[in-house]
Amino acid sequence: MSSNDGTVYALKSQDGTLLWQHALGQKLIGGLSASTKAVFVGTETGIIYALRSQDGTLLWQKTVHDTFFHLSPRIVYQTIYIGSSNGIYAYNAYDGSLIWQFSSPESHHTNNRVSTVTKGVVYTFLDGLYALQASDGALLWHDPRFRLTPAYLTIRSGKVYVPSYEHSRIYVLCANDGSPLNNFEGRHMIASDTILYISSMSKGLYAVDTKDDRIIWTNPTFTSKIAAVEGNTIYCVASVIQTPSTPGMVNPHSTKADLESLQSTRVYALDANNGSQKWSWSIPYAGGISSHPLALEGNIYFSAIGGMYALRGDDGVQLWNTLGKKLLSSDPTFG
Repeated sequence: MSSNDGTVYALKSQDGTLLWQHALGQKLIGGLSASTKAVFVGTETGIIYALRSQDGTLLWQKTVHDTFFHLSPRIVYQTIYIGSSNGIYAYNAYDGSLIWQFSSPESHHTNNRVSTVTKGVVYTFLDGLYALQASDGALLWHDPRFRLTPAYLTIRSGKVYVPSYEHSRIYVLCANDGSPLNNFEGRHMIASDTILYISSMSKGLYAVDTKDDRIIWTNPTFTSKIAAVEGNTIYCVASVIQTPSTPGMVNPHSTKADLESLQSTRVYALDANNGSQKWSWSIPYAGGISSHPLALEGNIYFSAIGGMYALRGDDGVQLWNTLGKKLLSSDPTFG
């Protein structure tokens, strides 16, 4: 985790105990990326830092003189992939040496982001969606349609699933050449094994078997944002502002406590086999929640209202939080 003042923290997953912290003294952009040996983070001034996972000691830093945007670096084996204001960079994870760089004619006008790296291919958003050879950055294919997207995707069963906020659709492309195959209604998705879970404002939550793109179940009443999945549990999150029960406008004499009673931040756990609700958890503030909660070892970890929370996956019981300790702002990562 990281904080607004540029400090990186390592917490023990069982109880939230602080293991180490390292103050970098610069504003961090995006989240962290971690391996078993190192934690990687980029700053708004164009510096990549590598910290030792065990104790937070600085291993190396690299100045690129670019502005890094809002997604975490991706670490695969011995290579870090990161998007910047000038394109996509690949660095050696051990010493920070540059392996390759890729840019497009309009990449300096866009938020360039590495979405995922799998099977030797880097999928990245510049002025559209690009598939690059991970070893040398060679272009495999490009689809210019995906400029206004949430900059994430998933690869399943030889297909690329790409959400488009502009059209509220999930587009399906052939992973080999980028050719269009199918599309589904929805704006948010998460995948586990060969099953893709999609949330839609009009269709609710539904599950798709990516082997044949067949819908296997639907929960039409559940429209909260899908955020994480582990095992047989899907996690959804929502910031809720309830409408007053009495007609008309909110009472102008309402106190702060009255208004806060209408707000909540919620986490839901659903059965991945059929979409039925297992449990829900909430706190009485609609202050937002992690874009990418971490589902790990049967629990879920997320940042909300300036702190980090851990809930037990079986029943939603809160295990611990960091409120009153450190102001944490980034999504959690594991290493």
